[in-house]
Amino acid sequence: MAAEWVKSNIRDESSICIVASKWGKIELPKSVDYWREEYKKAVTEGGRGRVFKRLIERMEKGNKKGYKIIEYRDLSTKRRVFPNFIVVEGSPLYFYARRTNSVKNLLHENYELVKSFESVKGDGKDIIYDQQNAFYVPYSNFKDVVRPGPNIYIYRLKSG
Repeated sequence: MAAEWVKSNIRDESSICIVASKWGKIELPKSVDYWREEYKKAVTEGGRGRVFKRLIERMEKGNKKGYKIIEYRDLSTKRRVFPNFIVVEGSPLYFYARRTNSVKNLLHENYELVKSFESVKGDGKDIIYDQQNAFYVPYSNFKDVVRPGPNIYIYRLKSG
């Protein structure tokens, strides 16, 4: 749902940072530039990079551009990067939700919420989950569960 919304509403080549666990992360097409870097790495490391080369050719032929995916670590370093959008996972599974104070501050100061995909109504504190299980399906108290999976919040960089 969230990935489809991004593809329909956010233009190609926009920079996007995804702040989520590997189980709550949405998959988006990466930019041609990303794949060119991967190709260079493969060749530098002694490979031929044929798969990357074919992928690049296909993307260029089909005029597909993809998104510039910004690494999460670049949000919290001294050389702070401000992507056009940040996609954040939220969940009652506290082990998997990666909303650190620095990310919360960054969002509050520089971004505005443009879309949310709720899996749980409210804060979900009354719902009982196995905190070590990334299925995002509760053991009990289903009344506030809309669907399995994490909540996804999409923020846009404020203009000006």
